[in-house]
Amino acid sequence: CDYTSINAAISAASNGDVIQLAAETYFEGEQIDTLGKAITLRGTSDERDYPTTVIKGNRNHRLVVSILPAKSTQVLEMLIFSGGLADAGGAVGLLSSDMTIRRCVFEDCVANEYGDAIAVFGGSLLMEECVFIPGGNKRASSVFVNDGEFSASSCVWDGQGTCIQASEGDVNLDGCVLTRSTCGLDTSQTTVNVTDGLFCEIDVAINLDQSDLLIVGTSFDGNMFSIDAYQSQVVVEKCVVSGSGVCDVP
Repeated sequence: CDYTSINAAISAASNGDVIQLAAETYFEGEQIDTLGKAITLRGTSDERDYPTTVIKGNRNHRLVVSILPAKSTQVLEMLIFSGGLADAGGAVGLLSSDMTIRRCVFEDCVANEYGDAIAVFGGSLLMEECVFIPGGNKRASSVFVNDGEFSASSCVWDGQGTCIQASEGDVNLDGCVLTRSTCGLDTSQTTVNVTDGLFCEIDVAINLDQSDLLIVGTSFDGNMFSIDAYQSQVVVEKCVVSGSGVCDVP
């Protein structure tokens, strides 16, 4: 990057630009604001395809915010987000924005209220091949979605409080692993589609309140409770439950 900060590079960027970051740790001292621009922030990776670019906050501020609708999707790629802190979305906060986060790692981020790692209010978020590792305060969910659309493909949540919490939105999970957490998926008035997933060693794998769930080809292994549903519509197809508690779908 030829600029003194990531925010300076974003200020100079135009829609469609790619901002390439080096294999180093960035301490910006303030949250990175995409300014509603349809840009890509891209890090680097090692020979194992693991990110080597770190955006670090030392729990002083949120790491990335997008509060202005972009003309097209913003992209965060091959980054490690570490030590973010905010009331909502310690690493990433979205408000009425569309974003794709690809091959990123989230660690030790904290929210005082909603979404230790990510908070989405309106708009949509697509995540691909991302990893959420143990950290944060575990009082907030790892990902919080309110009145928005959240889709994740081949992502892993490990050692979280609640992995995903959603209200009045849409959640689509494909090939995701949620493990060693208090709750995997906690929804209210939400439409949920889960395919080819794994819920493992979770107290309550899926908790539904007035929500619609279609779950296909998914395994539940070693959970205390697999599905707990209240006033919800649940369709289960080709799923496997082993070493796991009961499903309660009144």
